[in-house]
Amino acid sequence: MSFIVYFFVVMFTTSYVNNGLAQELSVSIPFSDEKRFDGFGPVVSITAAGRPASFVVDTGSAPTFVVAGSSIGKNKKLCESGININLNLSYSRRVSCGLISGIPEFTTAKLSGLLSPQSLATDSLVVVDLLTRQFSLGKLEAKSSELEFKRMFPDRTFVRAIRVGSSIGIILVKARLGSREEVLVDIDTGSPYTYFSKKYIGKATLSGAYTSTNVTGQISTSSGLVTPEPVLLENYTLSSAKVQVWDEPHSAAGITYDGAIGRDFLSRCAIGIAPHQERAIFFACK
Repeated sequence: MSFIVYFFVVMFTTSYVNNGLAQELSVSIPFSDEKRFDGFGPVVSITAAGRPASFVVDTGSAPTFVVAGSSIGKNKKLCESGININLNLSYSRRVSCGLISGIPEFTTAKLSGLLSPQSLATDSLVVVDLLTRQFSLGKLEAKSSELEFKRMFPDRTFVRAIRVGSSIGIILVKARLGSREEVLVDIDTGSPYTYFSKKYIGKATLSGAYTSTNVTGQISTSSGLVTPEPVLLENYTLSSAKVQVWDEPHSAAGITYDGAIGRDFLSRCAIGIAPHQERAIFFACK
């Protein structure tokens, strides 16, 4: 999860068209192109708690987070019973949420918070397409989520992964860096960079040190891996690039994970989040 994120959109109900094929969806909305959201990641405009709001689409967030003091975050009791999310006039869902401290960058960009797209994957296939910059939800109605996702992206490489500990909210899957063994990593559209822990990387030449602040206000010091290495997901190479380094592995609900795959590696992919009970996540990459 990163404090650098993005989320604004013109909403409409339509068919998602890709490579000449149309897939009927409940909702399909584009990421915002507004300059004020540059650098934050995928941002969409929705209605939350009855008010217009701009959220970053962040698979690394669980639950959805609302920034205290934002246009919808002025009520301290807002998240006690969840909030209503409206993507368009026909789609509404109540999701759990948490309030986080005000972030100057979010305030300047008028961002209301971080939307956890997996929270919407109940009876729908949720798709975050970083390549064509679209956020979509499709009702399955007993259809296969995997087949529906493949039909949407017939000209891309398909990868299927199993979510580990899916009940904790964030998307953890097994992946590896270079020739190292597989470890758990977080799929994180809210982060511009990919990270692995020093312990996992082992002896490697690192360069520079820098500090970063996440959405909860925690400050950490990191360094970067000098030599580019590929990140492999189910033996598919997402990309080969320099990665950032965590001092220590992270954990959530008692589950330890050694890395997070960010937008630098996911930018050529669409991410498909199957309904929770399937515990599956799909990728369609160029």
